[in-house]
Amino acid sequence: MEYRDSELRLHQGARGQVETTWWSSFRWGLVRYRVVPSTTVEVSGRWPMCRTCIRHRRTLEFIAYCLGLAGPAALAVLFMAAQAGVVRSVTLPMVLGFFPGWMPCALALALTLYARGNRPARVRPLASAAAMTVRAHPDFAAALVR
Repeated sequence: MEYRDSELRLHQGARGQVETTWWSSFRWGLVRYRVVPSTTVEVSGRWPMCRTCIRHRRTLEFIAYCLGLAGPAALAVLFMAAQAGVVRSVTLPMVLGFFPGWMPCALALALTLYARGNRPARVRPLASAAAMTVRAHPDFAAALVR
C-alpha cells in the first residue's frame, strides 16, 4: 500500500460544488469570459493507493507521456525525412495531423489523462460543503478507514 498526499479543490458550479480541474476551469472561463473559478472548498489528505490504483495511475501517465511526445517526435522524423530528401513538401494531411490533431486535441487528452492518474479520488457535485461522500473500491475504502 502506498500513500499519496493530495489536495482536492472544489468551486461552485451550476449544480453545487464541483471539482476544480483544468477542464472545468476551461469551461467556466468560456461561460464566464475568462474569469478563473474561485476555490470554495479544499480537501487535503493522505490518500491510500492500492496496487490497482498504482497500476491505473502508471498506465494513464504512460499514455499521457506518449501522447505528449508524439508531436515533437513526429516533427523530428519529418525534419529528418525532409533533410534526407524523402519528403519534398508538406501535405494537407500532415498539417491537419499536427493542428488540430496533435495540438490541441492530443495535448488536451494527455493533460486530462495525466491529471486523472494523479487524482486519488473523484468528487461528484456536492449539494453542500459540509459533507463529502467518497465512492471507491473495497481496497481503497479499507485503507482509508485505517
